[in-house]
Amino acid sequence: MTKGVENLINKRNFIKDKFSRMQTFIEQFNDSEQSITELKVRIPTINAMFNQFDEIQDKIEESKAISNDVKLPTLELPKFDGNYAEYHSFLDRFDRSVHKNEKLSNADKLEYLKGCLTGEASASINVLKVTNDNYPKALEILAKRFKNMRLVVTEHVQKIINSPQLIKNSHAPLRQLIDDITQNLASLNALEIDTSTWDPLIVPLIAAKFDFYTKKEWETTLSSKLPTLLELTDFLEKRFNILRSINTPTPGPSKLGVMDKTNNQLPNKSKKTSNYVSINKAAPACDICNQTDHRVAFKCPDFLNLSINDRIKKAKQLSLCLKCLGKGNHSQEKCRIKWCVICKQAHNVLIHKDDDLQLQNDGVSIQEQSSSMATTSTNLFTDTNHPQVLLNTALVMVGDGVGRKHQLRCLLDNASHSCFITKQAFDKLRLPSVPTNFLVTSINRNNTALNKLVRITMYSNHSNFVTNLECLIVKEISEQLPPQFFDIDHLQIPSNLKLADSNFNIPGEIDMLIGAETYCEIIRSGHLPLGKGKPLLQNTWLGWIVSGAVHYPINKQFMTSCHFSSIHKLETQLQRFWEIEQVDAGMRPFLTQTVDYCEEHFKNNHKRDAEGRFVVKLPFNPDAPTFGNSKQLALSRFLKLEKKLEGQHSLKKEYHQNISEYINQNYLKPIANNEVDTKDAFYLPHHAVIKESSLTTKVRIVFDASAKSDNGISLNDTLYSGPALQQDLFSILCRFRMHQFVISADITKMYLQIRLDESQWQYQRILWRDDKSHEIKTYNLTTVTFGITSSPFLAVRCLNELAFLNQNKFGIATQVILNDFYIDDLLSGGNTFEETNQLRNDLVHILNQAKFKLTKWSSNDTRLLEGLNLDDTVAHKLFAKEHTIHTTKTLGLSWHSQNDVIPVYPYKRIELHTFSDASQLAYGCCAYIRIQDFNNKYHVHLLCAKSKVAPLKTLTIPRLELCAALLSAQLASKLITILNTKFAETYFWCDSTIGRPETIPEQKTVTLTTTTSISLPFIQKFSSFSKLTRICAYLYRFITNCKDKN
Repeated sequence: MTKGVENLINKRNFIKDKFSRMQTFIEQFNDSEQSITELKVRIPTINAMFNQFDEIQDKIEESKAISNDVKLPTLELPKFDGNYAEYHSFLDRFDRSVHKNEKLSNADKLEYLKGCLTGEASASINVLKVTNDNYPKALEILAKRFKNMRLVVTEHVQKIINSPQLIKNSHAPLRQLIDDITQNLASLNALEIDTSTWDPLIVPLIAAKFDFYTKKEWETTLSSKLPTLLELTDFLEKRFNILRSINTPTPGPSKLGVMDKTNNQLPNKSKKTSNYVSINKAAPACDICNQTDHRVAFKCPDFLNLSINDRIKKAKQLSLCLKCLGKGNHSQEKCRIKWCVICKQAHNVLIHKDDDLQLQNDGVSIQEQSSSMATTSTNLFTDTNHPQVLLNTALVMVGDGVGRKHQLRCLLDNASHSCFITKQAFDKLRLPSVPTNFLVTSINRNNTALNKLVRITMYSNHSNFVTNLECLIVKEISEQLPPQFFDIDHLQIPSNLKLADSNFNIPGEIDMLIGAETYCEIIRSGHLPLGKGKPLLQNTWLGWIVSGAVHYPINKQFMTSCHFSSIHKLETQLQRFWEIEQVDAGMRPFLTQTVDYCEEHFKNNHKRDAEGRFVVKLPFNPDAPTFGNSKQLALSRFLKLEKKLEGQHSLKKEYHQNISEYINQNYLKPIANNEVDTKDAFYLPHHAVIKESSLTTKVRIVFDASAKSDNGISLNDTLYSGPALQQDLFSILCRFRMHQFVISADITKMYLQIRLDESQWQYQRILWRDDKSHEIKTYNLTTVTFGITSSPFLAVRCLNELAFLNQNKFGIATQVILNDFYIDDLLSGGNTFEETNQLRNDLVHILNQAKFKLTKWSSNDTRLLEGLNLDDTVAHKLFAKEHTIHTTKTLGLSWHSQNDVIPVYPYKRIELHTFSDASQLAYGCCAYIRIQDFNNKYHVHLLCAKSKVAPLKTLTIPRLELCAALLSAQLASKLITILNTKFAETYFWCDSTIGRPETIPEQKTVTLTTTTSISLPFIQKFSSFSKLTRICAYLYRFITNCKDKN
């Protein structure tokens, strides 16, 4: 409103006041001479006042007509994330809003354009600076990138093809299907794509997505003539209107609806409906208090305020069903409410009596108690908005200490690092607890220390799925879920689906929380959306779980619970304060129990056959669950492999040759059909791994022991992988660089030289046939196999056992076997030719005892290859010409075996020098060796280096310099440990004074105190800390003033 209009309104109000006074004068007029005289004076002014009022009113109306005060909503600029199908629409809207605005400069337009782009689209022009010249370039880049007609058309066609499958009698997916068809076809027409001739293709494609009943109705409308797309969309629109009208839920939990609320008359009897029954009665009232605002007992305040014993008496007195607490013509046995979610007995949870749970006290309502109970879950905020969110819950069976199974209600949480169980459920199971020390961190870094865990076995109610869990014991996981009962009839859940929690709509206690690791194991393929605004059904090994938004009336406030947790050991938390980077100075630590078990298992179960080969057994984990049937998956994978090999003839030829070699060498043994028994047997899918750089075997067959059986357990899940028995690559390579004469070799087909005990052959079965015309046969693998998690441990342990047996006779060679092998690769050497040549001969002799043949020999001195079979040397396989540099792979690194670039001289003194430095971005160190030969000449060579990017958290340069110095010291310590060299001196070089010992400040003594947290309820009365501070200051001032007066 303008200022001129405001002035006119004020003048009009002034005249209105004059008329008001005139009206008061007339109402109080009398026949006195004074009143008559005053009337004669006022009458002439009345006409002038009317004229003045009309004039002002006309001006006000004209001003309002000219200046319209209606404020339209602000138009938001369009957004574009890189979706090809939306580019043209975005460009049109941006063109109208920004591009054609002549008041904006090109720099301003580019600024607006960048603000409209997100994701892939934003990244394409993100490098352009905001200038006038760059705006046309940005438009050109976007046009080249996203104005791709082929991709745009493909996007729209894919949306039509991927339209949702219709669900029986559900209108929401039908609406989405109609919209997908019309919108995408309209977009194609806007792109000048003629879709008028697409009807014979589009109509069958869309009809294939119909459910049975929709397809049946559609077929009744067809004739011999081809249907058009227009006819199809008309049919779908009519069916949508019908389904929407009959699927609209009526108010209240009952399915009965009042047809006529206005005149309370029955409708014409000739009109019938299959979904509603016409009744003529008043709105239903509560059976307890006769109020019409609710009609069920569990919403009645009078009923909830009763004690549990009084509730039972009241229910029996009114002849209520003890399960649903409602009246009806059904018996208690036929009531749809199955049982109490706490004790699983045939009564409602509101009349459950359990002294341990202390659910009720006489005269106190459940709502009052639930608001006063302390919850251990992280309750973040009160949320009374619609819709409410259903969390994933499931009913599972858990074994107790005496072999019985108990049903527990669990919450599935993929944001939790671990599993939890309540103290009440733990006491019910009577299982032993294990001491532990964990810190549970939740939202906002709220920490809870837990010191006990229990190991349980969980069983599914609907499948053979079994798993072992370690659960931390807590007092309480969450409040009751869901917070309130709601009716599920309108969800239309298919009756043939087995729900993981059939009482997901009834409030109940949570006994367990299953974390992310197990959550990923129980999820299966398949989900079913129930419609817009409704939950989603997800298939799992525990049954179908229900999650997502659900609308239901709320009669109280609920707390939104967050069940995210992150677990760290307290010792690890403390260590991370000072640990930024480290170099392992020795062998890695092992899990003692696993190491001991695997070692004892190998010692007790290995033997040698007549040829000297090792015979071993697989180290099964006795606590792991058993696997199920795996043959069907292996058969499916084999048929896909056959199809793949048919299209790749060279790969098929090599694959068949490998299988034939396995059969000829007795690595594979066929099983007669009458002897095949799938019980307690595991079928391994197999596939090819191609390595073109390999000198011997370019195609290797790998067997997939991680493939899941029908209960979700694989062979690898039931086996120990075993500890790492060999040193790391860094140690082996550093020692390799220190030898003057070096040799490298490889044990050919190491795994296949180790036999598997015949009693375990059934765990390594495969399916194979040479041709599709032949019958598929079953074979047993008789050796240690690629793809099984315990194979590396078994192979290395056999190698070490061979070294232990020859330790007294071949001391140096056995130490090389223990320290210089990485799986089947040898990297070693010596300081003299004679020493290295003897080492080569001893290694060949020892390994031949177990049929471990060394091949792919290579050396920096060709004399060390003399006497070997030419087929077993790298030079023979790689080079046909003389004077060629021999380059081979050594544990992934390229090595010039003929022209060795790491010369080591005969020396009389050797020193180790390390240098460290740091910057704001990174820090690192390097190690050099300084050699003094017998001619007093010095030679310096780089041995190794280590670098590290600085942490994201900003650290000071002195701190980073200290980190680099520490890294340098750790690297030197590791080199001194792993190298078989005695260094005369070790030097540490640093260009910063902060790393010198004399500059490091003396550490101060820190006194640790124990604090006790005291509950101060009055603090919670204040809305902010500043207000609390002011009030406390006022109180202190008051106390001080009182003392002064005294």
